[in-house]
Amino acid sequence: MATRTVPRGDYAVRVYDTSRPQGRQAEQIKAEEAAAAAAQAELNRLAAERQAIAEQQRQQLAAAQAESLKIQQEQAARAEQLQAAQQLRISQIQSFGSAVSQSLRILGGYAGGGQQGPTASMTRRKPGRAGVSSTTASLRIGTVGRSPGSGANLAT
Repeated sequence: MATRTVPRGDYAVRVYDTSRPQGRQAEQIKAEEAAAAAAQAELNRLAAERQAIAEQQRQQLAAAQAESLKIQQEQAARAEQLQAAQQLRISQIQSFGSAVSQSLRILGGYAGGGQQGPTASMTRRKPGRAGVSSTTASLRIGTVGRSPGSGANLAT
């Protein structure tokens, strides 16, 4: 560094010239600047690399969210199809059950509010008589009748 003396009235002031470093000091400053520039270049490279990784992760996240949304929509559509099929099946079963019930009422003579036919009854044991009690019923096999109680004995 260069110095010079500047007179100021009764005294003199020594002034250092810092505008241009000289010799070894200039080389040291250049080396420090070069090291700082290299360090900054490395930091810039690392920042760019991290930004590229972050962008890649954002793209993967967007793709995963799109896939998830697609799967949810497919599942919702499938659930609607299954519910519609279930409702159709239930209505078919109910209509079939109603038809069967009506047919049985008609065949059994219940449709017109008719009465039930006679049922079998147990005979009373007579005193002093040994043996098993038996049922009595007016069973008419092969006869055709239109009165209630005649016809097939169908249980539902």
